[in-house]
Amino acid sequence: MAPASRSETLRALPVLVGLARARPLHFLGSSLGVFANYLLILLPGLIMQAYFNDISDGRPAGANVYTLIALLAAVAVGNGIQGMASALEMTLRMAASVLIRRNLLTQVLHRPTARGLPGSTGEAIGRLRDDVQAASEALTFAMDPMGMVVMVVIAVVTLARVSVLITVIVVLPSLAAMLMVNVLRRRISSFREAAQQSGADVTGMISETFSAFATIKGAGAEERIAEHFTDLCAHRLRAVRRDTVLTQVIDSMAVNLSNIAVGCILLLVPRALHQGSFTVGDFALFISYLTQLATVTGYVGEYSVIYRQLMVSLRRLQPLLSGGPGSAMVEPHSLKPGRTRPDAEDVSGLPLRSLSARGLTHVHPGGRGLLGVDLEVPGGSLTVVTGRIGSGKTTLLRCLLGLLPAQEGEIRWNGEPVEHPDRWMVPPRCAFTPQVPRLFTASVEENILMGRPGGQALAMEAARTAVLASDLEQLDQGLETAVGPRGMRLSGGQLQRVAAARMIARGAALMVFDDLSSALDTVTEAELWRRLRADHPEATLLAVSHRPAVLELADQVIRLENGRVADRGGMT
Repeated sequence: MAPASRSETLRALPVLVGLARARPLHFLGSSLGVFANYLLILLPGLIMQAYFNDISDGRPAGANVYTLIALLAAVAVGNGIQGMASALEMTLRMAASVLIRRNLLTQVLHRPTARGLPGSTGEAIGRLRDDVQAASEALTFAMDPMGMVVMVVIAVVTLARVSVLITVIVVLPSLAAMLMVNVLRRRISSFREAAQQSGADVTGMISETFSAFATIKGAGAEERIAEHFTDLCAHRLRAVRRDTVLTQVIDSMAVNLSNIAVGCILLLVPRALHQGSFTVGDFALFISYLTQLATVTGYVGEYSVIYRQLMVSLRRLQPLLSGGPGSAMVEPHSLKPGRTRPDAEDVSGLPLRSLSARGLTHVHPGGRGLLGVDLEVPGGSLTVVTGRIGSGKTTLLRCLLGLLPAQEGEIRWNGEPVEHPDRWMVPPRCAFTPQVPRLFTASVEENILMGRPGGQALAMEAARTAVLASDLEQLDQGLETAVGPRGMRLSGGQLQRVAAARMIARGAALMVFDDLSSALDTVTEAELWRRLRADHPEATLLAVSHRPAVLELADQVIRLENGRVADRGGMT
């Protein structure tokens, strides 16, 4: 498999274009709504111009009933057609948000475990929430500037036929608003980044507090944790306030510039009326367009700020791509439940005849790790890696699985080199249970199957092999029993055996255990390993353990010392 390409810098235009291509019907509908909205703004003015010219016999506009009717009608119709595309925009916004989150989560799940997330888990959740929302909102506003340009060009050309001076005054506020945003671009970016980061800090604190509740209680640190959380919330309040105030100030200044322009224009109208150069229809057209152009001018500052904030959000989402290409964030996928099907399992390299490593090396920053380890694991055997704490046992397993990058050496599967073990050592070839397994807040069955087809029959079969059947009989709802957050409703031994059943249900050719039986009593432990050998004689087992029950069953025992193989051989 080819190596993952280096992550490209996320840019606004490719991201927006990619999202539009991923959801073409939604984007087309929203875009048509946007253009219809802006073009319909112009249509009533032309209709009213013709209508009032007709009923007033083309008389010049003056302070009479026709002029008042024209003014009120123009304003009412112009305001009435605003927001026609809001429903379509909301649908597009939600679809884009779900797609981005789906793709980024996929990239995160493909991330090697040695490469940490950017910050805490809670911070990553904050980015997936706030920054993705900013990107999806920018998409729904992407066509507004184009619609505005089309509308403004048509309106300006039409108004220029009435007065060139009016045209110039209408355009000036938009130019001033864009200049203002350009001058404040760095402050806009810094304020938005601080606001987004403060939100991620609060989310991260909540996540870590809930996951370490027992530790906090045991240390008597409830009050200090509460004070720290209060400080984070206060910091977020300050950051959001600065970001919101700056945005509102820019919007307000843009609107006020428009209002000033409207005032200047209206000062010129009486002269035109006095000179008789306006008809009633022209006046209706002028008022209709002037109202809408003033509103659009106010939007210029808002859209400019949205673009600057989008750039901040894309920079924050960049690390979640895990080195993948920028296009991965907007890759099209069906978002309808039941429409997607998992890819067929890659069974290349099966069955497993041998697994070997030569010169495997990975040194941690502290100096410990693996130093040139050689390993031979015959297919269908049980190989146990043992040794003192810190001798490199877990590091060896993680290097074989690609969870840590091998700094030197090679891995071979059936004699063929494995260039990307993190992608190769997956079901149905390999399954792994770590030293501290994690369960999800779901039922026992769901934790065993993890979406794998087979239902209760497969889950129960795996549970029997993992010596879990008798425990299920004692639980209130058997396989349907909810295990609670991180399996807290189960004992340590039950949790480890659910994790073992989860691995067994994968039906992998190579099963890797990192000291799985550490929480089991000797009788249960011996029965688990006996059933594994009996129920899955074709499976190759690789385990880290120092327990006699495992060592006695092993076909091969490898003892590590200071990151090197100190002894190897069979047990009698």
